[in-house]
Amino acid sequence: MAFGVTTTVTCQVKNGDLATSGNVAKALQKVKYKNVRTFTTDSSGVQSGVIMTEEIVGSSDANGQIQFTITGPTDTAGTDVVTDVVTLVDVTIADIYNAGVLTGTSGFMTTDSAATLTFSLAYTDTTAAAATSSLTANATSGLANAVTGLTRTYTGTVYDQYGGTVASNAATFNSTSTLPGGLACTLATPTVCTTLAVHGLAVGDDVIVTGLGAAQLGIGDQPLTANVADAGATPTTGSSFVVATVPS
Repeated sequence: MAFGVTTTVTCQVKNGDLATSGNVAKALQKVKYKNVRTFTTDSSGVQSGVIMTEEIVGSSDANGQIQFTITGPTDTAGTDVVTDVVTLVDVTIADIYNAGVLTGTSGFMTTDSAATLTFSLAYTDTTAAAATSSLTANATSGLANAVTGLTRTYTGTVYDQYGGTVASNAATFNSTSTLPGGLACTLATPTVCTTLAVHGLAVGDDVIVTGLGAAQLGIGDQPLTANVADAGATPTTGSSFVVATVPS
């Protein structure tokens, strides 16, 4: 966590203990929140130990929801680390659990009993730097179009260790496609290849052989693996070619 950041913890009354359990609009259910804040590291050696203890009993609203707000500490001179250890105890129902949040994911809490959840927040003043990235796409599938092709939009986002976005980081995008059903090629140099279905290739595209074909009689009585080669060469899996012209 960065110093001064605000964290909101939301508790929701449920009708079961599964990630898929439904919400219950039940008011006045009580959860006890406790935060023990410790000055873990101070480069000056002046500050250490527990600097704050906060304990609140909250009641759910008409939607069955309870929220607690944690305001991060203010940074001081030097290199600092301040740690919050937060405990949530269900007072009314005596059963509280971490709904569907996986280990190693923001929001995960450990359960040491049926009625207690614990997590920690470590505030550091380390300079923000690129730490993680994500990639999203505007669609995962679509109907092929022989005229216009398909357009996909991919968005890469880089984050620092505090969860903020980072500017001026380079990202490389690479795209590969598989020809439907393969292709047949002549012995000419350069070779002329005909695909068995609409290919969508353009001049300058790279074509990589991913599988070798069987003997094809009637094209010089040569195996397909020899027909796609440049003069005298036999392609192997991984052989690369560049499209020079696209007559059709």
